[in-house]
Amino acid sequence: MSQAQTYQRVLQQLSQLPASRMDEVREFLDKMLLQKKEKPVRSFAGIWSDMPEEDFQDLLDDMRKNREALNKEFDERSLG
Repeated sequence: MSQAQTYQRVLQQLSQLPASRMDEVREFLDKMLLQKKEKPVRSFAGIWSDMPEEDFQDLLDDMRKNREALNKEFDERSLG
């Protein structure tokens, strides 16, 4: 189904809902739009939750080492 067809289908379905439910639809759409704006940050929530502790600690160690190496390289270029 194309985007235009999907849009038309949603409009058709909305037209079939009673007016008394439009506030619910508007609230739902507001929440969806808000989630879309927040998603880049929230999409990483819990990303490490299923990682074994040892692997997580290895990851943290690697991140620290990489950060230190990058900082050292930056300092050498700045002073160099």
